[in-house]
Amino acid sequence: MKIIILLLLSIGCKAQNTYPLSNFQQKHLKNNNYIKDTEHVYDNFAGTWQWTDGTSTFTIKLQKVEHWKMPNSNYFRDLILGGYRYEENGNVLVDKLNFTTSFTIDPATWVDFAEMQGGVSYPDINELGMIVNDIIKNKRCMAELTLQIGPNGEQQLQWYLHDFETYRDPSLGPKPLDFSIPTNVILTKL
Repeated sequence: MKIIILLLLSIGCKAQNTYPLSNFQQKHLKNNNYIKDTEHVYDNFAGTWQWTDGTSTFTIKLQKVEHWKMPNSNYFRDLILGGYRYEENGNVLVDKLNFTTSFTIDPATWVDFAEMQGGVSYPDINELGMIVNDIIKNKRCMAELTLQIGPNGEQQLQWYLHDFETYRDPSLGPKPLDFSIPTNVILTKL
């Protein structure tokens, strides 16, 4: 009897293949595969970053999430999720620094989910591409975040926003940037 139960359990179980983030391919995004940050590239981005310019302060928090699965997908991956806070003249315009990394099909849970999701594109491990939700304008945009070292040796992150549509299809030509958050600033790691 024990042998039959073990045999049935082994038939129903699928092995999970793990692929390094550095060389996974589209064909790996299936069958419960796991795209893993084996080189710990995302660790360099994780943390709190801030830009201040007189009366404006923009803060982002990036968190490495391991073994994450989007509902209805059939694979797992490591990625970066994040949130942001933006203040002008002492007024908080947006505060989404605290977020959940759990995502379900239930729209009621979406309000607290991360407002930024992304990952690196090899071979440039110092650049992170992220989809960002502009809460005030109620639209999505693409952010390029590039790691760099400041003049005093501090860790910095170049933040540059693109319009989502023209980022995906450059043939549409340049489009005026209309976002409620900074579009081109350098943040310092706190």
